[in-house]
Amino acid sequence: MSRIALQDWQPDTFGLMNKGMADARNVFATGAGYAPVKALTTLSTTGLSGQAIGAFSAQDSTGTTNTFAGDASKLYKLSGAAFSDVSKSGGYSVSGTERWEFAQFGQRVIATQPGAPPQYYDLGSSSVFADLAGSPPQARHIAVVRDFVVLGNDTSNPANVTWSGFNNSANWTPGVNQSDAQLLQGGGWVQAIIGGDVGYIFQERAITRMTYVGPPAYFQFEPLELNRGLATPGAIIRVGSVVYFYSQDGFYMKDGDSPSVSIGNQKVDNWFSQHLQTNTFSLITCGSDPANKLVLWSFVSTDATDATHPDTALIYNWQKQQWSYAKFDHEMLYPGLSEGWTLETISAAYSSLESVPVSFDSRVWTGGTPYLAAFDTTHNLANFGGDNLAAIVQTGDFEGVEGRRSLVTNFCPLTDASAMTAVCLSRERFADPLVSTTSSSMQSNGDIPLMSSGSFHQAQLSIPAGATWTYANGLDVDAQLDGDL
Repeated sequence: MSRIALQDWQPDTFGLMNKGMADARNVFATGAGYAPVKALTTLSTTGLSGQAIGAFSAQDSTGTTNTFAGDASKLYKLSGAAFSDVSKSGGYSVSGTERWEFAQFGQRVIATQPGAPPQYYDLGSSSVFADLAGSPPQARHIAVVRDFVVLGNDTSNPANVTWSGFNNSANWTPGVNQSDAQLLQGGGWVQAIIGGDVGYIFQERAITRMTYVGPPAYFQFEPLELNRGLATPGAIIRVGSVVYFYSQDGFYMKDGDSPSVSIGNQKVDNWFSQHLQTNTFSLITCGSDPANKLVLWSFVSTDATDATHPDTALIYNWQKQQWSYAKFDHEMLYPGLSEGWTLETISAAYSSLESVPVSFDSRVWTGGTPYLAAFDTTHNLANFGGDNLAAIVQTGDFEGVEGRRSLVTNFCPLTDASAMTAVCLSRERFADPLVSTTSSSMQSNGDIPLMSSGSFHQAQLSIPAGATWTYANGLDVDAQLDGDL
């Protein structure tokens, strides 16, 4: 008997060089194997009118969460469990490949897309969005760098960056109150701006640091990397000080000014490029799951039955540096903040006021916990709180008897799943196709008896949708010498 650990999914590595997994579907890496990905659960009762193409969570001065979203014709705000239209009069017309972006500047939420002036909504006082004052440019991207609102990729030039006056989002006159603009040369379109005390501008083929230096220059622009940038605007997310992004040559992480570090090379870069459906770059979005230390890239795969929305998410555990993926239909992912409690949700959870465990003045009622948020294909806000999805984990090639042909007779998965099936895939040479056994079911003692002969084998374990389980971290394999080739 030999023991095989379920390790890092590495579909770009082959043969005995792949010490990890050949498949890891609807699971996420935990560092001690894999755990199940759950199905989407709808949170809102009334969704958007059309497909979600942008969403954002903001907190007001009281710490209360405010959730905004947009589709091609409207902007919305979540009230209780229902999205209500908070568009300016006449609404909007967002073209098919564009998206809404949002940023918070103090108590103001600002939304951008290139077909309209930037829109603003003041938390606590606005009832609808309105055109941002000061004649700012219409732009694709937005961030807040120090005390300035920064817009990128505007209708005058896709490589242009413009910033507001100091601490004034309605001041856009160049040279007044430090407002100005900068054209970035050589790196292509501005694809995203990461805000903070220092700004990081991601173009198609460059990454530039934007540092405030004060008058007369206002900002200093320093190229950090050339010939590497962001492949598409939705494929980037910041978690703490670290930015995770997809470039034209694969997946990377970047911590501040440090050089970008590949996280997908010889693991998933080739797999992703082969499975991404052509002409769907604009539908890629990112989300993060802080509780499980995960970053996810959502995309339309080559086996999607409907290319108008994503069906797959690539999953990266940033703590363990391990990959997996999940299959579920949805419209987008984004890093959300939990909603606060309402009187209706409190009354549903507690039988009486006397049974409520904390004061109504407590911060617990205002929400604000980061979570992985999504929009499902009914245009409703959702989280991953449903039943476990059907999971498949498949090992890389292994030898049942080192250097010899072997007969595999039994798998004993190391898992708390009580319902599981398995097949053994075997071949004589790596040039040969894998030949699969018929599917065998787990017995009451945890064994899955089967029989497969060959020089090299792979174990594929399948757990049905809705099954109750929390971990799968390996399997014991019974194999014996089976003669020479």
